[in-house]
Amino acid sequence: MRFFGDIGAMDRLVTIRNTSSPATNDYGEVVSVTNTDVTVNAAYSYAGKDEEGLLEKQTQMRYEYFIIRWGVTVTLESKLVYESSVYDIINIEPIGRQRFNKLKVKMVD
Repeated sequence: MRFFGDIGAMDRLVTIRNTSSPATNDYGEVVSVTNTDVTVNAAYSYAGKDEEGLLEKQTQMRYEYFIIRWGVTVTLESKLVYESSVYDIINIEPIGRQRFNKLKVKMVD
């Protein structure tokens, strides 16, 4: 997917959801979990037609790629929300000297 020269390619709004570690009280109960949501612009594409395409047909998983700018804090424990669907981030690949991150995500139906 080419996106470096096309300013209109990053036209999708996605939300990166980072969840903090839950705290426990003296009784061992979970007392607080906070989400930090950051909305960013992203470029979007489907996964290629290779072995992932076969896996998608067999397991109802949908792999997609999102490219976001570098400065956003994202980890493999983060979630990506796009059009009210929540995706698990399974790979983060830096692109172009800390300009962008390519996120490979999956959604299980």
